[in-house]
Amino acid sequence: MRRAGVPSDDRLRAYIEELTRIFKATPSKHQAHERSRRVLEDISTGRSFITAILWRYLSIPVPCVPGVASIPPHGSVESKKA
Repeated sequence: MRRAGVPSDDRLRAYIEELTRIFKATPSKHQAHERSRRVLEDISTGRSFITAILWRYLSIPVPCVPGVASIPPHGSVESKKA
């Protein structure tokens, strides 16, 4: 579903792929962070990207493991009894 003012999945995917490429190609996390600064600045300047990233993250289903506390989509914590 396309949300008004939110970047397309293709643009998000391009940023994610670029960050992944930088971090895989750089031996040090500190160097990778430095090299990824431009990409991270591009993402952070638009509130719509933050919204899109959160929307995407919150859309990932949380696996339910018997006997382990989980956080359902609505945000309350429930303990699953085995």
